[in-house]
Amino acid sequence: FRMGCCSSQAAAPRAGQGPQPGPAGAAGSGPRKLPEPTGPSPGAQDTAAWKRDVSIASPALAYCLLQESGDRAALVIDARPAAAHQQATLPGARSIWPKLADGEPALHASLTRLAALKTVLIFGAEPGAKDPEVATVLQHLKRAGARAKEVLVLETGAQQFSKAYPMSGLGAPARGLPAEVFREGGLVVFLGSEQHASDPKVLADLGVKTLVNCTGRPVPETARRCAAVEVNPTAASFLSTARTRLTALRNTTALVYCATGRVSAPAACAAGLLHRFPTADGCVDHLRRRSRGVQLEERVLEGLRALREGREPA
Repeated sequence: FRMGCCSSQAAAPRAGQGPQPGPAGAAGSGPRKLPEPTGPSPGAQDTAAWKRDVSIASPALAYCLLQESGDRAALVIDARPAAAHQQATLPGARSIWPKLADGEPALHASLTRLAALKTVLIFGAEPGAKDPEVATVLQHLKRAGARAKEVLVLETGAQQFSKAYPMSGLGAPARGLPAEVFREGGLVVFLGSEQHASDPKVLADLGVKTLVNCTGRPVPETARRCAAVEVNPTAASFLSTARTRLTALRNTTALVYCATGRVSAPAACAAGLLHRFPTADGCVDHLRRRSRGVQLEERVLEGLRALREGREPA
């Protein structure tokens, strides 16, 4: 079974849609419903009913959504005061407060346009369910009649999120980030590109200790401090080898990468995670939710299905 380039475009993932099996493996990583308010807070009376349609986003899910904000598939709203937003914010995040200076109708028209058919992620200084500024943003979204695909509130405050994900935290540059596709026990797996593997800051910020190289080329010189696991994408045994080597990883943070992060690396990740999902298609759907632009040909999907059923890929 040989991997090659693929020109077919994968369907766009539905970020954060429904409960998911971990950032892959960790319980509760998918969105959860907001708890009902236990006391008065700004906007609580006006938004309590609407909050039933709002979910909590784990930090891992928020990390994935920050990748999509650059592709305009997700709208990230910084609920903190405008001064805090101007000082430092999450990559791609917007503040609604400057628009409010033009009046509520102008703000609501802007929210209606920006949130249309998108996943909306809101974060504040405090954990989402407790932050009064987040409640106020929810109130404005409700009054605007915004037709978002889904509305999520970050489970933690901005500072706590930044400590867990420094390369996508407050003040981090807006750039493409590796996608976290698995976290359980001492093992964390990211999916990314050769450019990510060549960037010492990316590797240091994520704490990457192991590189799973699916390019067929040597590991970048800048990453030689990391342990290297080679998986040749042109070998007939590519998927079987990827499964063996990824399932052998223990107590490390790994970056699985190929040239673009869209073809060989996702296939290798899927092979390594197959045993954690009931079906191969479910595993691939999980990866597509976690990382935009995953491109897997039908023959690769057939090979993954064969592996999941205990057969060798044709």
